Amino acid sequence: FCKAAWNGSLKKFCEAMRNCDLEALGRALREEVHGATVIHWLTCLVGWANLVGYLYVRFLLADTRKKYEIFCDTHDEYRSDEFYAAAEFTDWFMGYLRVSSAYSHLIFMCRCFISMRWQPRLAVVTQTLLDSASDLFHYLLV
Repeated sequence: FCKAAWNGSLKKFCEAMRNCDLEALGRALREEVHGATVIHWLTCLVGWANLVGYLYVRFLLADTRKKYEIFCDTHDEYRSDEFYAAAEFTDWFMGYLRVSSAYSHLIFMCRCFISMRWQPRLAVVTQTLLDSASDLFHYLLV
């Protein structure tokens, strides 16, 4: 995929940037920036961000566990505050990571529906979902 993308529009994009040709840059962006491409790259970006986030959570949990063990050994008020702050930050970060994971699943579903447009029977389902998108979005908000 990357080689095909490089030989195609990315090569045009880089040449336009190098030559400071705004018209060619706009043409290259218009050729490649459409819904499917944006969803594809957004899925990749959010997926990698979630992966990094979950690895960071493993570090946070290990750090919180270590601070808890230190608190249990010393029963010091400063160590209690330190443990509480670490646990609170871990909880806060995990909350946002859960929301990010939920959004990444929605984006992945959109990517699947976009890629299914080529198959005629699935295209009917995709078109039905697109026609009812505003109602589904309203339902999601409620």
